Amino acid sequence: MWTWGDRLESVEEADWARLLRASPRPTPFLAPSFLFPWRAAFAPDRPLRIGRYSADGAVRALLFLYDTGPYEELLGGQDVADRLDMLVEPAYEEAAVGAFLQEPREKPVRFPNLAPDACLFRRLGEQAAVTRTDSNPLLTLPPSFEDYLGGLTKKQRHELRRKMRRAERLGGPLTFVLDRKAARIDDFLRLHRLSHPEKERFMDQPMEGFFRALLRGWAEEGRLRLALLEGRGQALAAMLQVAEGPVLHLYNSGFDPEHRELAPGVVLLGMCLQDAIASQYEEYDLLRGTERYKYDLGGQDRPVFRLDLP
Repeated sequence: MWTWGDRLESVEEADWARLLRASPRPTPFLAPSFLFPWRAAFAPDRPLRIGRYSADGAVRALLFLYDTGPYEELLGGQDVADRLDMLVEPAYEEAAVGAFLQEPREKPVRFPNLAPDACLFRRLGEQAAVTRTDSNPLLTLPPSFEDYLGGLTKKQRHELRRKMRRAERLGGPLTFVLDRKAARIDDFLRLHRLSHPEKERFMDQPMEGFFRALLRGWAEEGRLRLALLEGRGQALAAMLQVAEGPVLHLYNSGFDPEHRELAPGVVLLGMCLQDAIASQYEEYDLLRGTERYKYDLGGQDRPVFRLDLP
């Protein structure tokens, strides 16, 4: 049966952590370190509806909803949470979703940013209106970086090697730095804003506050992998990565366009892939967006959907 509350703080930490671990594909966008700062930054006054599905003496599923006005939506929203879902033990999926469908609803419910393997997409696809909203390229990581390069096309492999060698020749020595403690937040924010006028507009003061809280939370939970490329006496590019289980996610990035001739973003991403493989991650998730570089690095497309339940 489902019970409902209106405060994130009411969810037992042990239940939350257990259900994240139980998910076949855990996502950092359903962790406390994401949802608490998101709530504070973007929906501080919106009513919440926090659902717990209990069976056999334990909480078996969690569902985080907030009231947008016209409808209820998954907490995390459509803009900055790349992968959302219900948190549920696999053995209780059918029962939890079936019970949810029997719950009274005062408003339609919107479920954005669902992957094809999301519980809500698989279990509700026939009852809801389905809209494809984006793509999410992924890389399955092999045992070695040479194996990864061998899986690229000849052109892709040549271009990546050429750019990495050229950057070292023209801008070297180059250093790969991995910040797990959020000590380099200011470098990331600077490079993010520099890299494109749209990113500068995106990273306004409220968004900066959200990112600062987010990176600190990810660091405290051991998820943060903020990578930087240093050379010419400064940070040239940054990749904001977050780990969840065997998957490393590329959440955001930035580079200094004054050093564009070094292709610092591509070079750093190549280094990130080397490090991810050496660290034995199984997958590198490039998250939402169809930027060309994701496919040039071998990303395999995966659709992203929104479900609307009347």
